[in-house]
Amino acid sequence: AVEGYLQLAEVASLDPYYRAQCLRRALTLSRHFLLPEEPHIRERLFGMALGAVASSLVPTYVLFQCLEPLAVKPRTANFLNPDKGQIRALIDAIELGPGDQILDLEAIYGVREELAEDEGELETARRSLLQGYLEVAEQSEGLARLHWLQQSASMAQKFGLTDIRGTAITKIQETSVTDLGMRAITTEFSAPRN
Repeated sequence: AVEGYLQLAEVASLDPYYRAQCLRRALTLSRHFLLPEEPHIRERLFGMALGAVASSLVPTYVLFQCLEPLAVKPRTANFLNPDKGQIRALIDAIELGPGDQILDLEAIYGVREELAEDEGELETARRSLLQGYLEVAEQSEGLARLHWLQQSASMAQKFGLTDIRGTAITKIQETSVTDLGMRAITTEFSAPRN
């Protein structure tokens, strides 16, 4: 079965998402059955991710289909080819490039969280996610802005990052009804007396 998935992943005419899913499935099977192909499949996933970043034609969600499983520690070997440093470097490149900001923020956080080796790295990943939410809020208008501020405050509370929570709450409190795009509408109507 693993070989079949690997062969399908080689067919260039297939959709990139499907090809990435084939590689993910092959990796899952190789991990589950402790097969020796795991390092080779990890290399192929990383190669596909590098190609996606280089071409910039492949959607972000396809790219993260390749990257997410690479953040998980291999069962049959150590983090080699790609190692954690290579994965982090690719994540940094994605973060600086164009893309779907919200999807990228959350996917990048997921990979960084999985790669974190200590509380410091985990806090850095969390701060990056929440700062990203605050930036998205600044670029948004109306209720969308309020949503991202509330999301940032809520997640900051969950992670225990009181400074970011305080910033988000302050911005929420500074938001007026007109900033939300709301306006008062008065109407008059008469109701029958029965």
